[in-house]
Amino acid sequence: MNTWLKAGTIVKGVSFFDGVIDGKEIRSAVIYIEEQMDEKSGREKGFRTVAYKSTPDVVKRIIHLEFPITAEVAFVMKVTKNNNEVAVEDVKPTGRAMPQPQQKAA
Repeated sequence: MNTWLKAGTIVKGVSFFDGVIDGKEIRSAVIYIEEQMDEKSGREKGFRTVAYKSTPDVVKRIIHLEFPITAEVAFVMKVTKNNNEVAVEDVKPTGRAMPQPQQKAA
């Protein structure tokens, strides 16, 4: 597996489920990370939030924090016969990120 670190990452939020549904054990987690859009084409600008799969263990270590946070995030490329995906392997908080101002409904 190919793993890499990305410092200064803004983590916007997290969610997880670690339990049993209909007799089947389910362990899933998502970490929501702010990613800069590719501005080269001239058709995109700014940032978007991307949902990366992770594990409940990673999320449980940071869910008590006030989001958004800045962190050093370890990503891993998971490759299978039919698919490949980027997942979050670890998150090391480094500070608090400033939240985006909320727009008021018109």
